[in-house]
Amino acid sequence: MWTERLEPLLAVLDEEETRALELGALLESRPRRDEWEQACTHVGLAANDAGFEELLLAGLAGRDEDGWVFQEALVRELLVDRLRERDWASMNAACAKVDGLDDERKGLFLAEAGRHADAVPC
Repeated sequence: MWTERLEPLLAVLDEEETRALELGALLESRPRRDEWEQACTHVGLAANDAGFEELLLAGLAGRDEDGWVFQEALVRELLVDRLRERDWASMNAACAKVDGLDDERKGLFLAEAGRHADAVPC
């Protein structure tokens, strides 16, 4: 059901807009705009709101004071699953570079990027 709702929305986005949306999903269920913009910069993407705007119009996302909220966990998971198929390590590495992450969150991104030695502080 969620795939059928999500795929037509992604079809109107270009590749960069889709990747930016997927990156937001990877960050968390409530991606903060400042973190998302930093992560986008680290992988050379423009922080373009088009993907989130499409989700807003479809009722699959909402706004909060810091950024967006995925209204359905399965929609977020579908977007994250798309990353697992292609850009998993590089996108997790970009998330790990975001300023202000706590050690646990940064470590999880580093581990998922395959940088296990960096993920565990000595």
